[in-house]
Amino acid sequence: MTAGSDLMNCRIQSDFDDHWGKNFSAAIPRSKITEAQKFFRPVITLLKSQETKVFEAGCGDGVHWTFIRNLKNDGLSYTGIDISAAAINRLREEKERQKDRFIKMDLSALSEPDNSYDIVFAFGVIAYTQRPEKSFAELCRICKPGGWVGIWVYPEPQGVGKLAFYTIRHMCRLLGPFATRRIADSIVPFMGWLPTRSKVNLFNASWKQCREVILVNIAPRRLSFFLREEVILWFENQHITIEYEDENNQITLWGRKNG
Repeated sequence: MTAGSDLMNCRIQSDFDDHWGKNFSAAIPRSKITEAQKFFRPVITLLKSQETKVFEAGCGDGVHWTFIRNLKNDGLSYTGIDISAAAINRLREEKERQKDRFIKMDLSALSEPDNSYDIVFAFGVIAYTQRPEKSFAELCRICKPGGWVGIWVYPEPQGVGKLAFYTIRHMCRLLGPFATRRIADSIVPFMGWLPTRSKVNLFNASWKQCREVILVNIAPRRLSFFLREEVILWFENQHITIEYEDENNQITLWGRKNG
C-alpha cells in the first residue's frame, strides 16, 4: 500500500469518527429496523438457531445488531467491526452485559481466522473501502464452508438523479464540512421523496437521524457504486453460490460458501 493510500485511509477514518461522534443516535428509527428485517429474510431461521456465529462489517449505529438481538436468541454470538472508533465506543456502551464483540477494524484487512462464522454480512460499507472486491473476498474468507455471505451495496445512480447526486457530492467536496452539513439540512425535508434504502424521513425519525442518512451518502471522500453484473462476478470468483437476490432492493445478494 502506498503512502498516499495510507494517508487517504487515515482521512477516511477521521471522517467517520467525526461523523459518528456527531450523529450517533442510540434510538434506531423503526424504518431502519424494518429494512433490516427484509435484508435478513434469507437467513432468519439460522439467526434464530442456537450457536450461530455472526460477523458484521461496518456496524455503524448498530441497526443490524439491534434487530438480531431483538430475536432473543441467547445462543447466537455477534461480532461487529467498524473503522470508526467513535461508533465502536458508543456501541460498547449500549450492549450492557451481552457477550457481543465490537472491534475497531478495517474490512479490507480482517484479523479474524479463516472459516470462522456461520453468517457474514456487510450492508453498504464495502462501497467506502479502497478495493471493494478485496473487501468482499476478506468477508468470504472468514465464512465457514456452507455458511452465508450477504451484502447490500449502492447501485449505480441513473438518469436525472445521477446528475443531481454527483453535483451535490462535488459541491460538498469543494465547500467543506460546514457547508456539507448545511446542504444536508436543506435536503432533510425532502427525505420522503428520495430513493433511500432506509426509508427514513421526518415522519418516522428525528431531524438528526435524517441528516445522518444524507451525510453518509454525500460527505465521504470515497464512495463507490456498482452494477449488478460486477457484484455477481464477485460471488463467482469467491465460489459463493447465490441463493437469494432481492428484486425490489438491488443490489441485495445472499449466497452460500462452497466447500
